[in-house]
Amino acid sequence: ARRLERRAHKPLAEVVGSVLNLWNLLRERTVPLAEKRRYINEAIKHMRGKYHSMSMKHDTSRAVQAVVMYGEDAQVNSVLEELKENFVEICCSQYAHFVVLKLLKWAAAPKRSSARTTLVRLLKSLVRKLSVHAVGCRVLETAIVEMPKAESRSLQSEFFGKEALLANADSESAASLSKLLELRPDRREQMLGALWALLQKLHSKGMCAFSYAQSLLLDYMTNCDVAQKMECARLFADKAL
Repeated sequence: ARRLERRAHKPLAEVVGSVLNLWNLLRERTVPLAEKRRYINEAIKHMRGKYHSMSMKHDTSRAVQAVVMYGEDAQVNSVLEELKENFVEICCSQYAHFVVLKLLKWAAAPKRSSARTTLVRLLKSLVRKLSVHAVGCRVLETAIVEMPKAESRSLQSEFFGKEALLANADSESAASLSKLLELRPDRREQMLGALWALLQKLHSKGMCAFSYAQSLLLDYMTNCDVAQKMECARLFADKAL
């Protein structure tokens, strides 16, 4: 009772209450898809223009996720459009990042190339930040795993962004340390040093199991010298157990 009373005094209490009632209806497994769509349409009327604030709360975030899961493409695109301005915050939020995960899986379908382009553009400048963020790392991992090869490679190239620019590398070479070293052997020390620093940070934050971390580790071990391999092996030995 007190919980309901506190919620009633919060801003948008009536809207939140309506959205949660609809969420409770559409989450039932036995509800037909056509009926779910009807509930979604009703929920959207309440949430339109408020997707950001709704995504940030643990209960209403689920309702926004439901829009992505069951809504029409135009409706899901509206969610993406509203979240663009606060995308960093959304990706790093304990509750809102689940909306981004749903958006990434939705956008992976071949017919949704426009949405994928938007998501990749939003994520590219955030790759290094998200890679070592306790919540954002899940967003980056999902993007790299779920996106088609070209988009996934485009995101991975951001780990070597500065070096790729200096090497004037194409999209495929930009995501590979080996190919960048072939283009700019004079930058070997700088490239390996920067990658080693990132790997140490990933290790300290317990993020070694992610596919992007494994890929970076392989890149480093493939191209570093024997002494560097030994140092790397000592650091990551505990993660191999």
